[in-house]
Amino acid sequence: MELKQTPFLNIEQKQVLSPQMIQAVRILQMSRAELEEEVQGALLSNPLLEEAEGPPPDQSALEDLAAEEDREANDLADLELERDPSYFDDDPWYEKIRAPKQGEAPAFDQFVGRGWSLTEELLGQLETMALSGLLRQICRYLVEDLDGDGYFSSDREDLREGLLQEFGEDGPAFLEDGLAVVRRLEPAGVGAFDLSDCLALQIAAGEETPAEKELLTRAVRDFLPACADGDPARLARLLNVSTEKGAEVLDRIRLLVPRPGAVFDDPTPIPYVAPDVIVERHQNTLFVRLAEDGSERLTLNSTYMDMMGGARAQDPDLSAYLEDHYQKARQLIRNIQQRRRTLLSIAEAIVRIQESFFLAGSGQPGSQESAYLVPVTQQDLARDLGVHSSTVSRAIRGKYLQCSQGTFELRSFFTSRTTASGEVFGQDRALSMIRKAIGAEDPRHPLSDQKLADLLAEEGLEISRRTVAKYRSGMGIGSAARRRKK
Repeated sequence: MELKQTPFLNIEQKQVLSPQMIQAVRILQMSRAELEEEVQGALLSNPLLEEAEGPPPDQSALEDLAAEEDREANDLADLELERDPSYFDDDPWYEKIRAPKQGEAPAFDQFVGRGWSLTEELLGQLETMALSGLLRQICRYLVEDLDGDGYFSSDREDLREGLLQEFGEDGPAFLEDGLAVVRRLEPAGVGAFDLSDCLALQIAAGEETPAEKELLTRAVRDFLPACADGDPARLARLLNVSTEKGAEVLDRIRLLVPRPGAVFDDPTPIPYVAPDVIVERHQNTLFVRLAEDGSERLTLNSTYMDMMGGARAQDPDLSAYLEDHYQKARQLIRNIQQRRRTLLSIAEAIVRIQESFFLAGSGQPGSQESAYLVPVTQQDLARDLGVHSSTVSRAIRGKYLQCSQGTFELRSFFTSRTTASGEVFGQDRALSMIRKAIGAEDPRHPLSDQKLADLLAEEGLEISRRTVAKYRSGMGIGSAARRRKK
C-alpha cells in the first residue's frame, strides 16, 4: 500500500472574532478596578488618549465613523455565541495565559495571597498518595464534605447514601477505606465526626506509648465532660488512676486542638468594593446612574489629532504611527462607551424588576430579611433586553450596586435555580425552606444534608447535597452531628 500526500481544497464557515471584538468582550466583563488599570495603561502607552478634566467630554470626534463600523459596535453586546457557548468562559483564555513581558514587572496583586484552605491542603496530600482510581475519587468526596474546622458535615450513614448516589453500588463499599485514608491526613484530627473523635485522632497520631494512648483515648471518648471540668481528682477516679496521673492526662489533653482545620486561612479574599452602579431614591422614585471611574472622561488628544493631517504628506512613518494609535484609541473609547451603555441598561432593568426591594426591602439579597426580591434569572433579563444571556453574565461579573440598603453584587439579584416544571425559586426561598425543615426536626435525630435535599426535591426544588450544606453553613447552622441532642 503506497502512502502519499495530496493537496485538496476544503470550504468551511468559522466564527472568528477580531482583536477589536475580543477587547470589547474583555472590557465588558472587567470589574471597576480592572477597567481603571486598563485605562491608566492605555493613557501611558497611547499618546492620542487623554483624560479630560471636568465633566465627560463631547465625543463628537468619533461621530465620523462609517455606518458599517457603527453597526458592528452596536451589535457587539448581542454577539451570538450560541454556536460555541464556551468560546469565552468566566476565565477567558487570554487572561489565563497572560504573563509579564520581558523586562515588565508583574502586577502587584499577583503577590497578594488569598489564603490556603483546608480542602486545598488535604486534596494536595491525596495527590501524593498511591490510591486506586475509585478510592481516590471517594477520598476527594469525603474531603469535600469536611467543614472549615475539619469535621464531617454528614454522619456515616449519610456519607454512605451520598457515595451510593455519586458512585453507584461500589461507592459505599469503599467508605471505611476512604475514611481510613482521610483520617490519617494532616493536620491530625481532621476527618472526625465529633469532638471526642477529633481528640482521639490526635492522640493516635502522637508519640506516646500504646498504654498512654489507650488511657488518653479512654479519657476523651468516655469522660470528655470531666476533662472539660479540668478537675484532675475527679478524672483520676473515673480512670482509676492516681491524682498525679490524672493531672498528667489533663495536661496532655489541653495540648490538643479542638478545631484542627482552623489553622488554615479563609481562601476567600476580602475585597475592597467600589460600586459600579448607584441607585438613589427621591420619595418613591428611583434613579439609576453609573459611578464615575475615570473611563467616561477618556477622549482623543486634540494636539495629536491636528498633527495627523500634516504628517500624512510630510512624514509617512509618523503618519502611520499616529494612525495606528488613533485606531486603537478610538476602539478603546467605543468599547468603554458600549460597556457603560450595556451596564446601565442591565442595572435599570434590575431596578425596574426589583423595585419593591429598593423601595421597601432590607438586608442582603438572598438573606432571610430579603422578602421583597422577585425571582428572576439572567436568561429572563436577557430576553427582556433583547441580548444574549452571555452578555448579561459578563456585564454583571464583579460589578456592584450601591443603594440605601447597602452595596450588593449585581449577581445576587438573580435566581440561580429553576425547578423541572419551570417554576423559579429564589435563593432566599431555598434558605427559608432549609431553615424551616431544620426548625421542625427531631433534635435526637436531626436531618442530614442529604435528607434536606430530598425534602426540597419533594417541594419541587432539586439541589445537590453539597449545595444544601453550603446554604446551611452560610446561615450559621451546624451539621446534623453537631445539632444532635442526646
